[in-house]
Amino acid sequence: MKILIVGSKSRFIHLKHFSYELEKFGIESKVIIDIDFLEKSLSLNLKKKITTNKKLKILLNDFEPDIVLLDHISRLGKIFLDKKIPLFLLLRGNYWEELEWAKKTIYKSSLKFFSVLKNQKLAERIFKESSMILPISKYLKNEVQMRYSKNKIEVLSVDGRNVSDWIQVENQKLTHPCIGLVQGFNIWGKTRELNTLQSV
Repeated sequence: MKILIVGSKSRFIHLKHFSYELEKFGIESKVIIDIDFLEKSLSLNLKKKITTNKKLKILLNDFEPDIVLLDHISRLGKIFLDKKIPLFLLLRGNYWEELEWAKKTIYKSSLKFFSVLKNQKLAERIFKESSMILPISKYLKNEVQMRYSKNKIEVLSVDGRNVSDWIQVENQKLTHPCIGLVQGFNIWGKTRELNTLQSV
């Protein structure tokens, strides 16, 4: 079996670890970053669009995946669905809650709101047509089950952290209270509480 794993740059290291684990079970896999095979949707650069399309076609012909594991909603998902390659979607967060936060904050302008609607339509297709949806927790499984067929949802707990991936830095003297780590800071629901903290 061959699995093509598609994700973002920020998840690359975790997806590579997952790929190594699959290989221990004799499953051949390849990890790619989606933006390496996509041109901006409103771009007029025809040459780049043709090049990225050709790159993806060569990859699919050479690797011939049995399954594509999509790490997040991406326009590449539509391409795999069109090509009838079984698509598994790894769901790391509450997509619907994050969508509502985005509409209320960074996507308020009419142009950006149109972009959200377009992405929402893409996400809806990927959720509906995926062969399997793989939420990383039971909570997310329940969220998905409220919206889609229950027989294609399985929890896949793959979001661990390896200490060997951490970057060592010199100790700093901290004044408390302080913030050590904000993960997913681009999601308003996760960062809005920072506004309640007093300056130190």
